[in-house]
Amino acid sequence: MTWQPQWWLVAVAAVATVVLLLRAASRWRASTAEIRLTAVLRVVVAVGLVLVALRPAGEQERDVPPVQAVDLVLMLDRTASMGALDHAGGRSRMDGASEDLVEVVAGAAGAHVSVIVFDDTARLLVPATTDVRSVVTTLGTVGWRPSAKATGSDVSVGVDLARQTLTRIAAERPDNVRVLVYAGDGEQTQTEARASFAPLAELVDEAWVLGFGTAAGGVMPVAPGDTARVTRDGVEQRSFLDEASLRGIADELQGSFVHRTRGGDLPVTVRPLAATAREIVPGAEYYWIVALGLAPLLLVHLLLAVRRWRAAKEEL
Repeated sequence: MTWQPQWWLVAVAAVATVVLLLRAASRWRASTAEIRLTAVLRVVVAVGLVLVALRPAGEQERDVPPVQAVDLVLMLDRTASMGALDHAGGRSRMDGASEDLVEVVAGAAGAHVSVIVFDDTARLLVPATTDVRSVVTTLGTVGWRPSAKATGSDVSVGVDLARQTLTRIAAERPDNVRVLVYAGDGEQTQTEARASFAPLAELVDEAWVLGFGTAAGGVMPVAPGDTARVTRDGVEQRSFLDEASLRGIADELQGSFVHRTRGGDLPVTVRPLAATAREIVPGAEYYWIVALGLAPLLLVHLLLAVRRWRAAKEEL
């Protein structure tokens, strides 16, 4: 048996019960048998209303698939090339990446989510949080770095920060599954080769690299929402997806690569465990049985009231 009380109703019914009980006790000796019966009926009905307000219910067991506790770390490329307009529907790569990461986060209910963004430098934009709404808002507004402020992109500039973040997470929540999701176009415009992502592989249980852009490339607005295009010597510049670089990152992370512009499936980062647990939850409610039992008492009370009213009328 469990209880699901409506406390305000319990309080009202309990106060009414006490008042009726005190009133009946104060008049008991001077009352007739009929009046005493009426008082008893009122007290019993009030007690019944207390039980109704407490909402008694049965119990039942159900299987509950336990979900892995997850730390989800997102790495989002916001270099100028992510503004290239070659994502599905002629939208920017950043639009596609933001929407996909929002979907990944929405599917990871209960996970601790961290967001690292990088352009010329990397920064932890959202420290680990379970507040999905704040993460979704951030991902929807992050945008990309305008080309006028860019100094050349390095797709690996966030590796050191990701290593520090994952190391700290592993120390704070060692039993959690750690998942890394990297979203970018792989385009490296700095002259030196990118750094390896291999040091992160031992810190994660699962890794995904989401690729955005096309081999045909796309023109780039100079800034989010601007109609002007990035040009050099009067010629519009195009940014091209570097799929080989992204696949190399996935290999170093011992993870999987998905070309999202071609519509590959998004990762599922939170999965039920094979074993299930059982929990006890409220079952059928029984308050209606108590309420049904009060109906005859209320009918008797009504008959007594009508009888007393008729007797009083006859006396007049």
